[in-house]
Amino acid sequence: MTWKKVDEFEKGDIQEMNENGQQIEGELLRKQVEVGKHNSNLYTIRRKDGVVKKIWGTAILDNRLQEVPVGARVRITFEGEIKSKSGNPLKSFTVEVWENGTA
Repeated sequence: MTWKKVDEFEKGDIQEMNENGQQIEGELLRKQVEVGKHNSNLYTIRRKDGVVKKIWGTAILDNRLQEVPVGARVRITFEGEIKSKSGNPLKSFTVEVWENGTA
């Protein structure tokens, strides 16, 4: 274990998720709520290579990450756009969490 300054978590580029099948995998470092001018959620993920990326939340992504604890290993896959019940486009994601179980 080591001490990390809070501002170290602020570093990291935004990871755009626009191509079907695009993935990001790593440790969920931080969940921020009501960030920016749209009061969106912002998720910070450290990939295996140590690079830190941030992903803006969407209705679907926020819902799927709601119960995932900080520190969990996650894989997020962009599945493309779907239409809401009202016909508006929504970005769809699959969220997976690594479990250390026995098979």
